[in-house]
Amino acid sequence: MIRKNIGIILMIILSFTLSGGLIYHSIQKGKVCDELVILNDGSQFEATDVLSYRSGMSTIKMCNGQWMDTPTVNIKMVKPIEK
Repeated sequence: MIRKNIGIILMIILSFTLSGGLIYHSIQKGKVCDELVILNDGSQFEATDVLSYRSGMSTIKMCNGQWMDTPTVNIKMVKPIEK
């Protein structure tokens, strides 16, 4: 009986540890400036994330933490930055 409980407890601890690690990794990846956004007017800036929606708008999370909304047609290209 005690061995069953220890096995269940160990599985619960392992599950929480793995889930926490995946969440931490996801949060850290969201902080990396790894995308170069080029707009139609020629301006360029680095971003951590670019989200495009069906409504025709895009949201760009810039490296300084600010968010910028722009029509998707204003974005010429989004390229990954290789480091």
